[in-house]
Amino acid sequence: MLQTTDALADHAAWLDQGVSGGNVLDFGRSFTRPDGSAGEVAFRLAFAALPDAQAALFACQIVKALPGGRGALTAHPNGAVAVRKVLAVADEPSKAASMLAPLLATKASGSEAAAELALANGTLAILPPTRASAACGHDVKPGALRWLGLVLEVTDLAIVAGILDGASIDYIKTEAGICVTPAEGQGATLIFSAAL
Repeated sequence: MLQTTDALADHAAWLDQGVSGGNVLDFGRSFTRPDGSAGEVAFRLAFAALPDAQAALFACQIVKALPGGRGALTAHPNGAVAVRKVLAVADEPSKAASMLAPLLATKASGSEAAAELALANGTLAILPPTRASAACGHDVKPGALRWLGLVLEVTDLAIVAGILDGASIDYIKTEAGICVTPAEGQGATLIFSAAL
């Protein structure tokens, strides 16, 4: 998912590039705060179907934001302060990055060992299966481009380990940090990495 300020423009660009994944989707929902007052949030999504990939892409525009900001929603007991990277895996990272770069209006850098694309609020890293396996602590199969997980920047890895231990959630310590592999039926690997 990409953050955008204009999902309609993204949809038009992806139509022009021949990768539109369907119609724009507008949706919203009402909610009630603990104090009884009501509110509403609304979003607009544009979709891209990536060629030669086992992954899809969408951009999300906040049409009507949560009143009062998102501060309470972004604070987490694990100390996460940012999504440092979105991880993807592909047999040919530089080829995958070259395909994604124009869709994301950015430039790709790197090699077959790994490729990166700079995004407005983070980095998309594309790893070959061997490097992805080392980073994630589990076997990552070869194949076409697909999403792998997130690298979350945290203030203290010991706090994360304590929370995971307390919740009986299995994890592995890898070169990248603390890795939580996907549970059955889930697809995202979470890597908790110390803040830079």
